Amino acid sequence: DSVFYFSQKYKLDYVFKSGGPTTALESLHKDRLKYYRTTPHTGGITAAPHEALINFIDNHDVSRFLYGTGGDKGLKDRLRALHAALAYLFTTVGIPNIYYGTEQQFSGGNDPANREVMWRGNVQRKLQPFDTQNATFKHLKQLLSLRKQHAPLRRGDFTVRYATDHT
Repeated sequence: DSVFYFSQKYKLDYVFKSGGPTTALESLHKDRLKYYRTTPHTGGITAAPHEALINFIDNHDVSRFLYGTGGDKGLKDRLRALHAALAYLFTTVGIPNIYYGTEQQFSGGNDPANREVMWRGNVQRKLQPFDTQNATFKHLKQLLSLRKQHAPLRRGDFTVRYATDHT
């Protein structure tokens, strides 16, 4: 009843990483209703496919969200963008999916660089293995708690209230 929502991944990159207009996300939500079934499959998961798409920002097929250049300043900007994109991911329609290592701020490029060894920790950022004190881990923990506490974030309707062509 579901698939990885690649269209959304690339729109998230465009808006959050590249500063694209939020109308790109608005059009994504309109397209979701156009291209995916709006009624559940018989014998399926009881949610319509357009409500059950797998939302992600990085996975084993694409470079990590934090992949990029710019030194420490560039990293700070990418971390801010990552946190905003994660907030969107956990508050929009669909099933949020976090690829291992995102919470550890891994930043590898395309395969195989995006398959960092988890038990070594984030050597580049000097984070210990399974670090629970870095800002991204803490941010994800808050988002998970928020989603767990508020059922409408898991099963509610979604309405775009405002979008702009300005970045």
